[in-house]
Amino acid sequence: VLVLDPGRTPANAVYGQLADDFAAKLGALNDDVKACPNLVVMCGAAAGQRGWESEELGTTAFAHFVLRGIQGEAATGPADVITARMLFEYARDKTADWASENRPAAQTPFLLPDGEDGLAVAAAINLTTRATVPPPTPPAFAVPDD
Repeated sequence: VLVLDPGRTPANAVYGQLADDFAAKLGALNDDVKACPNLVVMCGAAAGQRGWESEELGTTAFAHFVLRGIQGEAATGPADVITARMLFEYARDKTADWASENRPAAQTPFLLPDGEDGLAVAAAINLTTRATVPPPTPPAFAVPDD
């Protein structure tokens, strides 16, 4: 499972970036990804979209929901197993919902291989069980002594 979280910066000619075509170029590799058994690629934003950051979440929305998903929130059944498909669908749906509620434009993660082929491969990849993932540790903030 390869997780990519692009789209931080909009295209800006001043910095030599005329277009943000990472997601589009990645999507063009669909057949190459499909040819690799047991490989799925999760991308945090579709072509032409921004991958939104969040000060409140302390990271990008996609990264936040991938981490929460792998920590157990993506598990949908009684077996406690988290598959790559469960993780992707959880992160995709939560990211899209978060973006629609908190940002002016959509963010829709996508999976390669696309369609049912990718979902079938992802469903066969067991990532972890809820029991093996420690709970998240809140960040430590130092308060200066005055």
